[in-house]
Amino acid sequence: GPTRGSASGPTTGGTLAAHAASYPQLARDVVGMAFVSPNLAVDNPAAPLLEGGFAATIARALIGEERSFEPGSPDHAFYWTETYPTIALVRLGALLRETRARDYAAVRVPALVLLNPEDQVISPEAAQDFFADWGGPAEVVLLDLVPGTDSHVLAGDIRGPGMTDEVTERILTWAGGLQD
Repeated sequence: GPTRGSASGPTTGGTLAAHAASYPQLARDVVGMAFVSPNLAVDNPAAPLLEGGFAATIARALIGEERSFEPGSPDHAFYWTETYPTIALVRLGALLRETRARDYAAVRVPALVLLNPEDQVISPEAAQDFFADWGGPAEVVLLDLVPGTDSHVLAGDIRGPGMTDEVTERILTWAGGLQD
């Protein structure tokens, strides 16, 4: 038979993984999904403008043709895309809108959701609301961050080295209890 496996989705990868789970043919061989800071809504009061009509026009008027941010370290600059076309935000807005609009009541894939309640990039409240309607078992864990951890990227050598072991252990322990 087919190989069964689990999926992990950090930030907007979590958006894509959740969206895929709503399609039975894509989720049938998935035994579990771990989400780290899943992006179900951007934590910015202007973010809904990127989800509606005229989003591209509004984004260009408010932001310009490109969006940039100041990287926090040389590795952050090397591994992240620090300047990108504004249209990428419009595409993100469409993905978020379409993902939230789907019905997840029939999803049976267990979910682990790791969140920082103080995340300043995604809305932790939107993520909690989203997984309250998840059809399968969903375990939402609000993490206490160690100093020096990014509020959004909760693990990894560049943005969350102090949390990497804890996040990894939580995911592995949870995944170890999944039934194939």
